[in-house]
Amino acid sequence: MSNKKRLPFQSLDMNAWQNLAMAALLVTYIAQIVWSLLSEGPLAKGIGLDFRAFWSAGYIANRYGYAHVFDLDLLTTIQKQMVQNSDYIKIFEVVPSPFLPIFITIFQAFALFPALPAFYIWSALNTIGFLVYIRFFLRKLEVRDWQRLSIMGILAFPSFLNLFWGQINLLLLVCVGEFVRNIFDRREFQAGLWLGGLILKPQLLILICPIILFQRKWKLLGGFSSTIFIALISSLLLGKLTSLINLVDLLTKYVPGIASNAPENMMNWRMVGERLSSFLPSNISWGIAAVGLAGTALVTFLLWRKPFTSSPLAFLVAFTGTLAATMAVTWHSHIHMAVMLIPLFLFFYDRQVLPRKLFNWWMLGMPFIVLFLSLPVKLLNLDRYNALAGLTGFCMLIFNLIILAWAWHVNHYRTPSLVNEADQESKSVPGILSHY
Repeated sequence: MSNKKRLPFQSLDMNAWQNLAMAALLVTYIAQIVWSLLSEGPLAKGIGLDFRAFWSAGYIANRYGYAHVFDLDLLTTIQKQMVQNSDYIKIFEVVPSPFLPIFITIFQAFALFPALPAFYIWSALNTIGFLVYIRFFLRKLEVRDWQRLSIMGILAFPSFLNLFWGQINLLLLVCVGEFVRNIFDRREFQAGLWLGGLILKPQLLILICPIILFQRKWKLLGGFSSTIFIALISSLLLGKLTSLINLVDLLTKYVPGIASNAPENMMNWRMVGERLSSFLPSNISWGIAAVGLAGTALVTFLLWRKPFTSSPLAFLVAFTGTLAATMAVTWHSHIHMAVMLIPLFLFFYDRQVLPRKLFNWWMLGMPFIVLFLSLPVKLLNLDRYNALAGLTGFCMLIFNLIILAWAWHVNHYRTPSLVNEADQESKSVPGILSHY
């Protein structure tokens, strides 16, 4: 009998490695939250930054009406009062809330409470809401091991950032999840109703709208248009025409960029143009970004060159690639928005359509990838261009492109078994990714 001691972390199966990654992520996130609270304080530069914008928008709507919600001067006055006891006041940047008035009503309820307690309530409700909805979604689709997958979902890096910044992307996640359920059940009008909920962040619709028309999905378009129409009309009734004009004026300021937008840290081709402009002529840097953007959009439209009439699963694969491509090409795209991909990732992982490595690295590996890449950035002295700050956005852009390539590969080379198994609502798709 050998007396050799077994080294740690040997002979671990995939579940064990996932458990280690989840434990490491939890420790990392807790450390990040504690550090931000102690060094910067809540609602300042770090934790709760976006919720500060939402709360102040709700406060203004309650006090002055919807027409003033997009007034940067008024927002600045109120938000400075929220961080006046923080050192951040010296480098203060106002954060706006570029949402239709119908969505501002959510924040009005939270603005009835003081800002800090409201943020803690918001965070708790978002955490509970995520777990409750993902549990509902996974059980409705009869996903195995839904408890474990739910935990993995909330520990994913986009989920953490959604909670850390106090973002509103849980609504996007629910809309995408219900879209998936209704497409899988072949209820296209209802699916369109939920898809229209992405009007919360209209920059997400730039590829989806033409693709629906291109595919001639008239029922889907009917539901989609209905939700958008209701959102616009209800916003018009709430805030009158003045509020919508002021919102459009605010959105035009997003084109060149507001300081708090941090376009250099996004996960899109705009970020590439911004970053390359630090050391290349602008015509070259933005030319590279434009080529990447155009190429990504072209591949996305080619993904839909044939109608998806027989396989909901193939349709959803293409839709996933489209969402990832949208986050790569749209003008305003931060990592926390990717939380809406989580229902799709969990669903495809269970159906064995998504490669396990891609799932694991996207769901659990992002912080470790960034940590690994930080060393060569330091050694090459690239941080003089503030490269570390943009590293996570760059990695997520690469993931967006990989997801688009995966969607193209699965649907371009899909076998009849994929279509047949999807139509039968099978629990697995044998052999479709055996070469991964």
